[in-house]
Amino acid sequence: MITGRRYLIFLCAMVELALDRHVFAQRGKRLEYFTIAWNSLEGIVAVVAGILAGSISLVGFGVDSFIEVASGAALLWASVR
Repeated sequence: MITGRRYLIFLCAMVELALDRHVFAQRGKRLEYFTIAWNSLEGIVAVVAGILAGSISLVGFGVDSFIEVASGAALLWASVR
């Protein structure tokens, strides 16, 4: 059984871990928003450049970026839920 000072130290550690978890969750959400924006821009540029250049592989790279956007959106949706 935890008593006295040890209990106070234990309680402070638990509160600190809870605050750290919230900070890490917020940081992860910001990173995911950035990733979605970056991959969207990357996909648009790649598809347009691929169409203009007639490059199927560049268009495929752009489509892959949109798949990554969908994956990131699903991850963000799951973390908000």
